[in-house]
Amino acid sequence: SDGLLVETAEGEKLIKNAGSVIISVGVCPRKELELVVRSRVSEVYIIGDANSPKNGQEAIKEGFEVGRCI
Repeated sequence: SDGLLVETAEGEKLIKNAGSVIISVGVCPRKELELVVRSRVSEVYIIGDANSPKNGQEAIKEGFEVGRCI
């Protein structure tokens, strides 16, 4: 079935429909994750420290700006 496979904190696996997905993991760029995501979806935005080092306020602004575009 089409959709996004989500695993809950309790370990339950669910398939959800999603128009957009936001992945937030750790504080270091995960370039290998970016490559996997780009190979599966047509539109990917890399923001915050994954793009370049920033402070929290700059990262939030960048996320806000990207969110307005989608």
